[in-house]
This record gives sequence, C-alpha cells and structure tokens, in this order.
Amino acid sequence: MSATVIYIGNEKGGVGKTTTVLNVGEALARAGAKVLLVDMDNAGHLSHTLTKSRPELRTNAAVTTDHIIEMRPEVPRKPAAEAIIEAVRPGVDLIAAPTNDAYLTSAEKYITDDPIDGPFVLREALQPIRDRYDYILLDCSPTRNALEMAALVASDQLIVVNEPIEFSVLAMQKMTAFAQKIKKRQNAGLWVRGTILNRLSAGTQLAKKWTAKFDEAGIPVLGMVRTAEVIKKAVEDGVSLADVKDGWRNTIDYDDIASAITQRKKS
Repeated sequence: MSATVIYIGNEKGGVGKTTTVLNVGEALARAGAKVLLVDMDNAGHLSHTLTKSRPELRTNAAVTTDHIIEMRPEVPRKPAAEAIIEAVRPGVDLIAAPTNDAYLTSAEKYITDDPIDGPFVLREALQPIRDRYDYILLDCSPTRNALEMAALVASDQLIVVNEPIEFSVLAMQKMTAFAQKIKKRQNAGLWVRGTILNRLSAGTQLAKKWTAKFDEAGIPVLGMVRTAEVIKKAVEDGVSLADVKDGWRNTIDYDDIASAITQRKKS
C-alpha cells in the first residue's frame, strides 16, 4: 500500500475547503480506507475542529507541520511519523498545524529561500509514511504561497473545491494553471482530478448548468454537496457529521464523492 496524496483546495476563501477535506476524509474512512489529514493552513481550522473535544492532542503533539517542512541546517528535520495524532476520527489520523501560525510563515520563507530543494520537502517528508495509509489529504491556505507549491509538488492529485459563483471558478482557473506549471517542471505525475461543488443539489437545473460549464473546461465534477446547517453545526461542535441529527443526508453526498475518488481511474 502506498497512499494516494490529494491536495483539496482553492485559491478563494469561504468555499468550504477545510470542511470538504474533513468530510471527504471521513467518507473515505467509512469506505474502509486508512486516511491521514495534513493541516498546513495558518488558520488551523481543520486541526481545531478535529481536536476540539480534546485540545491537548494538538498542544501536546510531538512535532507539527512546521517541523516537517521547515528547512534549517542546524536542526535536522524530524520524522513525519512523530507528528501523527492517531484516531482523531474512526480511520482518520491527523498531522496538525502548529498552534503558533508564525511557524508556518517561517516555513514558507525557508522553502522560498531554497528554490531547488525547498518545493520538495513535503514530498520527501511524507514518503516514509505513505505505506501506512490509503489516502493522505492536504489542506492549505487559500492564498498562493510556498506551502501551496510544496503541497502540489507532493501530491498525486489536485481536487478543487468550488461553489456555484463566478469568483470561485476564476480562482479555480488560476489554481489549475499554477498546477499545470508544477506538473511541467516539478511533478510530472500530478493529475488535476476534478472539482467538488459545494452548496448545490445534484439533479437540479442549476447543477446541470454548472456541470456543463465544468465539462466544457475539461474539469469533471466529482460530486456535489447540498447546503445544510447540520454541516456547519458538526464543525462548530467538533463532531462527525454522521453524529449530528439528520447529518446522514449529507454524509451520502460525501460518500458519493469518496466513491468517485476511489473508483475513477486516470485516463
């Protein structure tokens, strides 16, 4: 087993990127996969949500993302395995963002200052633990920076999260264009897999319109997640969507996306 590394993101905030990483990760685990989530977003919302009921898991973590990707010759990089917080949800492990976001800012600088080796540090760090997982999902800031570049270099696939508005699509186009540059120069195996549409119900006329729009752009729609307060409530309460009353309706959406991710093959 060698994990498929997937970067799920967009360069526009507020589209539900982190919520998607969390719920797709849980859906993959429900399907029987062993999943690792890696939080490289300065905001640390993924880490906060997953450790909300037990915040000491994050504060007491042996090492966090900054140690994995930071490059300081005087301080050897520690093994990624030491950073793993196990079983934050059934079948799901976590490498949390540091509680002090200045560390990730420093990591960006180290990557930028070494343009030859810097972009590859995350890929190198994850390599020793890939055989422990089926999927590794990466969550980054919606801002173009060195961490996003490192995530794209480390990934096998890019899935872009969108909502049905033009600004989201424009951000997606910028991100996929950047991904194609990474593919050409630093990661020939990178596959722009498709998009997940949030706040949209499958089967509606609006859904068909947006699906056609993405098909024309050559970006397949892997699935849609309908708007629901229970998704927000699950995040706010720090619990699984499946444990919230009526949350099962939306777990179906994420289960369908997980099925698409696991079944569709690269052409």
